[in-house]
Amino acid sequence: PGVSIGLQSWRRNVISTLHRHDCIEIVFVLSGGGFHRVGDDSFPVIAGDVFIIDQENFHAFETDSAMQFYNLMFTPEIFTTAELEELRENTSFARFFLPPSEGKIVKFHLPELYSTRLREYLDLLYEEFSTRNPTRRLACKSLLVLLLAEFCRIYERLEKGRILMPGGANSSESALPRILEELNRRLTSENTLPEIAAAVHLSPGYLSRFFKAETGLPLIKYLNTLKLEKARQLLLNRPDLNITEVANQSGFQDSSYFTRYFRRIFKETPTEFRSGNLRRK
Repeated sequence: PGVSIGLQSWRRNVISTLHRHDCIEIVFVLSGGGFHRVGDDSFPVIAGDVFIIDQENFHAFETDSAMQFYNLMFTPEIFTTAELEELRENTSFARFFLPPSEGKIVKFHLPELYSTRLREYLDLLYEEFSTRNPTRRLACKSLLVLLLAEFCRIYERLEKGRILMPGGANSSESALPRILEELNRRLTSENTLPEIAAAVHLSPGYLSRFFKAETGLPLIKYLNTLKLEKARQLLLNRPDLNITEVANQSGFQDSSYFTRYFRRIFKETPTEFRSGNLRRK
């Protein structure tokens, strides 16, 4: 009907193939989590995350716990020219869903306060899409418009209420990429919150609040998640490295702590993870 929606339930340790779509995909994570791979980058995924994945963008998901999510796909061509002109007046809609935006992936975290209504529309759209009613196409399109309008309203509310970085009204637009760049630069070393805050010229408390508001994750947890993902890639692709070398190259200076932390998150030791994947190959 020009729009499709699925309710996906994935087990732990499911890895999708790297793929792209000829449509726009919206992913709303209901429970569980894992990683979202975009090219050579990998981002933590938790319940409440929303991804808008544009056309032509290669990406893949991997779970580290059982994960349930909606994935909604549509193309702007589902709308008439007159409808697109009206929708284009909404700056959020135009920013996210209309060209020129190829290659863009948007991610943000929805607090529960804002996600309930969006979930209701997704439930209704999924229910209608699963029927064989003669009016299914029109009903799905109508619900899609309502859902996208609600999505834009939620985003605008979040924008108005977000914690701004010091230095001007537009500084928040470049603040998060700057922080993420600093975190990526520090992947291979031990870091404390005060050290990271000093590097981006903010107080530790302010940086912590800002990062949690923007991503939904505490900063140090996000950094450790990136380090664990780097460690998993080394375990899979560098059999010449021992566990201590993997730990050091992933930013964990204490290999015993690395092993304990890895096991706490993934329910197996680094050695067990590597051996299990070698057997599966």
